[in-house]
Amino acid sequence: MEKIISELHFKAIYIIGFVLGIPILVFVISIVGGLLHSLIWINTLFGGILVFGLIAIGADGVWYYEFRRSEQKIQQALDNPPIHLCPACGNEMVAREIEKKGSLGIPHSDLSIECPSCHTQFDSYFPFQSWLVVEANAEKNKDFAWLYGGENLSRDEVVLIANGKYTMNAIQKLRARALPIISDGDFEQLSSWDPQLLIKDQNVQIYLNPPNNSWGLSLKDAEHIWFVSNQVTFAEQRTREKVPYLLKLDNGIFFITNLKYGFIGRIKNLDKKLTEITSIQEERLRLDVFRKNRISAEYFLGLDAELASSILEGLTKLL
Repeated sequence: MEKIISELHFKAIYIIGFVLGIPILVFVISIVGGLLHSLIWINTLFGGILVFGLIAIGADGVWYYEFRRSEQKIQQALDNPPIHLCPACGNEMVAREIEKKGSLGIPHSDLSIECPSCHTQFDSYFPFQSWLVVEANAEKNKDFAWLYGGENLSRDEVVLIANGKYTMNAIQKLRARALPIISDGDFEQLSSWDPQLLIKDQNVQIYLNPPNNSWGLSLKDAEHIWFVSNQVTFAEQRTREKVPYLLKLDNGIFFITNLKYGFIGRIKNLDKKLTEITSIQEERLRLDVFRKNRISAEYFLGLDAELASSILEGLTKLL
């Protein structure tokens, strides 16, 4: 195909050169003849034809440059796909070109990378700035289709997926699915999950499979850490001229174990049983904990309140 196009391109240049040769010759003769008045109109005519021919050659050169550039971009995309192994089933994926032509016959092909086993598919359209995940109705990739089906992903995001990691949008979906499960206390259902998927705050550590790490806390037998957050502010409600406000008392660590929750600061320490909690409220980065024999809540600011609230609710249901 490329050979045929090259031959046509050569013939086009040959014909243009032949056609332009006659007016160029006349133009030169007219100049040598002393620019006779009787030949001025001929000189002007063929001079115009010469200019037109030069413009045509320039346009032809631009077309050929764009043609080759498009071909090279398509070939590079085929030779270097962003993913080789299927992220849904692990089998080798196959890249293929879907030939298309743009304006003036310039190649604008689409690319498709498909898994022959589970039919997970990534499609990209010229000039391949994003990849569309095509859903396939197969049991092997239903979770993958739920995470990414119908999404346009950048090349970097596809590479991230190829390396066994998740995009930010996928993490948000996983978190939205997991939080209700945690709130119900069904932690066993999430035992195989990577807890880091649930974290959107770098100051937080969560342990779905509790380790021996005590974080320096005084723990009882069979007691273990579930949630720890650094740089948390402890506050209590005060009233000034009958207007309530939050008074920030200390900064430190907020923690949750399977038996208690607490706070460790420079001047304020708190260590209360989960059985004392009467209700929990969360508002973005603020966790409000109400407990027995206390009118106002204890306020913890600057933490992932949504995640902490879900863990507290789930653990209290297991008591």
